[in-house]
Amino acid sequence: YALTGRTRPCYVGQSPGLLTDLYSQECFLTQIAEYDCPLAILGTTEDAFTQQMIGIPHNIRYYKIAEYIYQNYRPLVKTGDFVIWCRKDLHTGFTAALNDAAFPDMGYTLVDYGYDSTTLSPDEQGALQASYQPYHQFSLDMIPYIWANRDEYLASENDVLVKLENSGNDSYTFSGSQNVMGTDGNYLKFECSNPMENNIPVTVTFQDSHRDGIRYEYSFTAVPGSNTYMIRTSQDYFWNVFNIDTIEFTSENGFEISNLEILAGD
Repeated sequence: YALTGRTRPCYVGQSPGLLTDLYSQECFLTQIAEYDCPLAILGTTEDAFTQQMIGIPHNIRYYKIAEYIYQNYRPLVKTGDFVIWCRKDLHTGFTAALNDAAFPDMGYTLVDYGYDSTTLSPDEQGALQASYQPYHQFSLDMIPYIWANRDEYLASENDVLVKLENSGNDSYTFSGSQNVMGTDGNYLKFECSNPMENNIPVTVTFQDSHRDGIRYEYSFTAVPGSNTYMIRTSQDYFWNVFNIDTIEFTSENGFEISNLEILAGD
């Protein structure tokens, strides 16, 4: 809809799956603030409607709601395709009660932050390959371009918190997400120059250099020429609970990154 200039459809219903934009997410958060919700349930697999819908992970589609969960809840129990998070003020009591209940025999596992971190395993040739859980590695496709150039809320004009310099090999380091994170999240804004005559895929990796496996990775589409792009960095909970301090860009095609900035969220 953003690329074609068509009016985005708006739905009326009780399901959070019908939210469509920033305003509707804010209305939903205002509504659930009226209730005492001790638990939040997050999907862990790529099965439809658990962690994604129509190929878009829920934490991308409903980033404000995902970030509300990250700020107020903590992982507690994994079972099947889901992890149950509980409110942070209840975590100690719930953990103690579950430890006393000997519930692992029923297929439940106590978990905490990093339960879905990156793991390394050898491929057929013996080389180590990274294995990711679904919402730590996926394609954003045209979303970064749309967010920077077609956003009616003009998030690209938000306050600049940090300007990043290239430390070599298209790698950028800074003091970390814990030093820039606010209650409204953060964006990464940058220029990407694509010298090709066609679209090319570019991958950007966010990682905590002091914690092995704490990383998430997005690929996106870079259109020909020099253009502005934006990524909502706080839509992954690693940004919120760890200190993501290194950002790297890679592509099999020629490209150039410039004017890398971390912005305040909205």
